[in-house]
Amino acid sequence: MTFLIDLARRYLLPAVIWALIAAVFAATVWYAGARHERARWVDKETAWTKERATLKADVAGANKAVAQLEAAIAKAAAAVEKQQSAHQAQITRAKKDAKQRETKLAADLDRARRARDGLRDDITTALNRLSADNVAAATRDRVGRAALHALGECGERYGAVAKDADRCGSQRRTLIDAWPK
Repeated sequence: MTFLIDLARRYLLPAVIWALIAAVFAATVWYAGARHERARWVDKETAWTKERATLKADVAGANKAVAQLEAAIAKAAAAVEKQQSAHQAQITRAKKDAKQRETKLAADLDRARRARDGLRDDITTALNRLSADNVAAATRDRVGRAALHALGECGERYGAVAKDADRCGSQRRTLIDAWPK
């Protein structure tokens, strides 16, 4: 047994000591690595927390800007709607005024036709008086026909020109009244 004790002292004891030293060294290295890794994770977590706070602040600023833009858009939309309704009212007024002008123009045209018809009647009456005064029938007919023809053509052309001129003036007035101010 002494031999075994000597063998154990000589070979086993140094091997156990070296194994313990290696185990202590490995534990120290592992512990240092673990602390270093934990410090890295803590640093990353701190950086992420700061980044999250920065992003939250950015999001809050963006939300505020969006709210301001939405308010500005709503205000602009209200202004446009108000302007459009005012313009629509102006157009409606212009159309109403144009309708009144058209009615007045139609009445004026009827008065002109009545005046023309009155002149035709006056010419006819004058021709009848000429015949009563024993003027030659051929002269009377020629003068009467020429006067009635001239009166008819002049009356028609005058009426057409007056109607077109009045319509043009009315359309011009409608456009001016309906144009946005």
